[in-house]
Amino acid sequence: MLTDDAEDGSSTSSQDASSSTSSLQNSEGGRPILERLVRHFVAAKRALSATHHVWRANRVVASSKVALEDIVTLDAKNHFLKSGVDRQLHNLRKIHYGLALVASDGHADFKTILARLDEADAKVKDAIHSAKTTMVESALRPPNEQPRSLHDFVDEHGIDELTAVFRKCIDHTHEAQTRLTASNGELDERLLTLEQTLGALSSASHKDEVLHTVVNFNAIENHATEMANLLQSLVHHYDLCVKALKHIEGGNEAAVDAQADLPTDVSTTTIDRHAAPLPMSNEELTELMRVLEGDAGEVEDVVQEVREHAIEMESQSEMIADQAKRLQDDHAAIREAARLLDDLGASLEKYTDAASAFSKRWGEVRQDIEVNQEELEGLCDFYSGFLQAYHGLLLEVARRRDLQTRMAKIAQEAKSKLENLKEEDQVQRESFKLEHGEYLPKDIWPNLEDPAPNFGIQSFVASDEQVPDLPREILQQAVQRRHERHL
Repeated sequence: MLTDDAEDGSSTSSQDASSSTSSLQNSEGGRPILERLVRHFVAAKRALSATHHVWRANRVVASSKVALEDIVTLDAKNHFLKSGVDRQLHNLRKIHYGLALVASDGHADFKTILARLDEADAKVKDAIHSAKTTMVESALRPPNEQPRSLHDFVDEHGIDELTAVFRKCIDHTHEAQTRLTASNGELDERLLTLEQTLGALSSASHKDEVLHTVVNFNAIENHATEMANLLQSLVHHYDLCVKALKHIEGGNEAAVDAQADLPTDVSTTTIDRHAAPLPMSNEELTELMRVLEGDAGEVEDVVQEVREHAIEMESQSEMIADQAKRLQDDHAAIREAARLLDDLGASLEKYTDAASAFSKRWGEVRQDIEVNQEELEGLCDFYSGFLQAYHGLLLEVARRRDLQTRMAKIAQEAKSKLENLKEEDQVQRESFKLEHGEYLPKDIWPNLEDPAPNFGIQSFVASDEQVPDLPREILQQAVQRRHERHL
């Protein structure tokens, strides 16, 4: 910092001033004092060009103060608005989650029912395939008939009708799912746009931002104060130079001439070329020169310090301006988010209605599917039972064939025994007749001369009612499939 001026002594006469000036001009090892004073004066004058930094500092303080007020106001508005938007967005996300849950639950329920339908359909198709590949034994059919499979005895009209019903139900479900998915997707996109709008906001804490801005503004004010103090010291140094020149003979004229080389932005109206030197004692002038010599070496440092303060102020002012711009951008983004939120709220009923329509439609379709699924499962049981019954029929034919064979064998054995008994009876009758016949009158018992009774065994099964003899391997297959069914 440049030093203060030395105190002026008592007034002296013009003669004292002239002698002091003359003695000083011849001192300092022959180096004229006037030359050094003029050099110090010019440097001090040039240094006063730093005044525009102070003027700029005043404008920076004023603009930064306005920006700080805007920041405080906008920060409060943004915080309030964003809190409200965040709450509404959170509620909308919960609603969207509920709508998505309706879609996912309905889709999962639909997949479960489809799996059951596929299972029943696979069983029916498997049964029909088995019916097509299972040929009816020709021994069970009339002679000369073309080979027939079990499928020839099945009516698939009911299956075709059920298939058409299921396809219609599935198409209706897919249409309802597509509409709900599109509705939920549109809502999700609008929420995503809203979140992206909010996501563009600055991430710093609003309290930290305001505090940081206040700190910067305080620093700017401190810089401005320091710059004013530094400029004051430069002005004081300049005043000392002017004072010294006025007390040296020819100082005014030399100073005016020296100002001709100064830049155009430096004022040159301080020194009067025709002003007379003011009286000052030799001791006073010597002290004044000592002060000037000491301060002259610090002038450039002081000017540089002013520039550094100015640079720091500009940097901090830019940070405040940037923060104000960010908050203005945030405010615009929040207002845009609020507008999107209002638009979304006005059309929210459309998305909830889509979910309600899907739930209602899916409930109706599901009921139709379940009713017809029971019928399909009934057909599946019927066809499976038909296949099992056919295999049971083969075993029944074999059982009847076996029983018929055993009955025929018993009948044959009985017939042989009856014939043997008849022959034995006839022999006994002849023996009785030979032994007692000549002694017994014929009319003592009318049936005495009757022949042996004739008993016969007759089959009442017509030739076309004969039970066929099925191949052994066919019966083994029937037994195996019947066993598989009961596993």
